[in-house]
Amino acid sequence: VRNSNHYGIAGYYAEMAVEEGLIGISLTNTAPLVVHTFSREPLLGTNPIAFAFPTGGRYPVLVDMATSVVSRGKLEVCSRLNESIPKGWAVDEAGRVATDPKRVLISLKRRKGGLLPLGGEGEEFGGHKGYGLALMVELLSSGLSLGSFSYDTYSEKGGITHFFAAIDPAIFGDPKKIKKHVEVLIKRLKRAEKAEGAERIYLHGEKEYEKRDESLKYGVEIDEPTYQQLKELSEKLDIQIEI
Repeated sequence: VRNSNHYGIAGYYAEMAVEEGLIGISLTNTAPLVVHTFSREPLLGTNPIAFAFPTGGRYPVLVDMATSVVSRGKLEVCSRLNESIPKGWAVDEAGRVATDPKRVLISLKRRKGGLLPLGGEGEEFGGHKGYGLALMVELLSSGLSLGSFSYDTYSEKGGITHFFAAIDPAIFGDPKKIKKHVEVLIKRLKRAEKAEGAERIYLHGEKEYEKRDESLKYGVEIDEPTYQQLKELSEKLDIQIEI
């Protein structure tokens, strides 16, 4: 897909496939936010990867992650709360490690500095691997579609690009047997010896599914600055909301 826009949660589309008993893959490029290894110029997006696999349990396996250390949204939350960001999340205009989210957000508007790829700065902790994953998403999304690369999105050259795939497990064998086989792995991972201080081992997507169930039952929890923003916006637009 090319010349599109922000498509929301990457996992939503992968989940659509898994609801039909299929393996789902959803990728997208984004606005330029990520400084690739040894650079200080944001040319790649946070380029998320979503992968959903049907299981015999209550929830499917749902991996939904940015290929950057964090998303831009994390910076915005820290900025609203006047909190510093950890070293290793982002760099400033000169490519130096930054801890002030407001400064990083301003730098991004100037197309200087930005978020770091998964693994962080340089190669010591695998930052080049996160860079490689972001590049993979870019090639499958904008490369195959002949669409805009991240650094050209939201310009006269076009919008965001996406990649979707749905794989039928039946191509490889009996779906029921595959689910049963996969459950062996899942159960073994979850009953592994826990690290000191850890209370539980989670499967990818499990926290989010449980949080969604809780929110549907009790409502969505928001922080005070977000509440104030919603309140001011509702007053400005003369819209009554109940929070």
